[in-house]
Amino acid sequence: MKRIVITLVASAALVCATAYAFSAMAQDSTTITTTTYSTTATPDSTTTTTGTYNNRTAYSSTTTTTESNAYRDNTATSRANRYDDEDPFFTFGLKAGVNYSELTYNSLSIANGNAFDLSTSDGRAWGLAAGGFFRVGRTIFLQPEIMLSQKGGRYMIGSAGGTVNSRNVDIKFTNIDLPVLVGVRLAKVFRINAGPVLTFRTSDNGNLGNTFDQYANDRDYFRKGLIGYQAGIGFDLGKLVLDLRYEGNVRDVIRIDFVNPSNQGQFLSKSNLFQATVGFKFL
Repeated sequence: MKRIVITLVASAALVCATAYAFSAMAQDSTTITTTTYSTTATPDSTTTTTGTYNNRTAYSSTTTTTESNAYRDNTATSRANRYDDEDPFFTFGLKAGVNYSELTYNSLSIANGNAFDLSTSDGRAWGLAAGGFFRVGRTIFLQPEIMLSQKGGRYMIGSAGGTVNSRNVDIKFTNIDLPVLVGVRLAKVFRINAGPVLTFRTSDNGNLGNTFDQYANDRDYFRKGLIGYQAGIGFDLGKLVLDLRYEGNVRDVIRIDFVNPSNQGQFLSKSNLFQATVGFKFL
């Protein structure tokens, strides 16, 4: 009887040991199952959730988000357009450049002792321009300036009825110009601007007076103050400022009244110019 009991116990122990060994071997062999549970797409990104199951660690999940190309492009554009926040609201600087100006006239014939014809002559005058400016605003801005500006032109005077003894007379004068421009920035470096300009003459080369003093009734030929306009484009390259403009006058720059016993007449002239300047911003 003892032998039978011992044999049964030994057999049970052997069976348990064998079962335990097979269980351990089964645990060492991992079965992994991966399942994609959800994928969410938006205009900005794609989000994918993946679940993984195995017989040892049970369930785990991984979420992956990928930005779309459009979102990356929009983000880059947004960063590029932040110059409104980066540039100062107020800035000022100095500028200098050249004028290419012209005086336009009405043709006039006067008989006063020595008869003469006065007419427009093709010819523009080069001059210098220099001054300062300040700007208030970013995308839309106000830009007042003060400029010392040389302008001029040419006319032809000769004997009445022909070109005998005709000659060209070059006129140059210097003004203080006060433009008040309103501008719009269309890109980080490009802008347009336009506005009125107040002009005050400070001096001239005297050729106008030397020619007409013997004929004119009123010898105050140049108007003291004028209202004109400017319009143009500009480029802001860091601290460097480039401007190209056109300027015209609303009223005549020169007015000469001729009065004599034989006849009377009036000589009127307007001015226009193209201006190119280079400036430097201190802020």
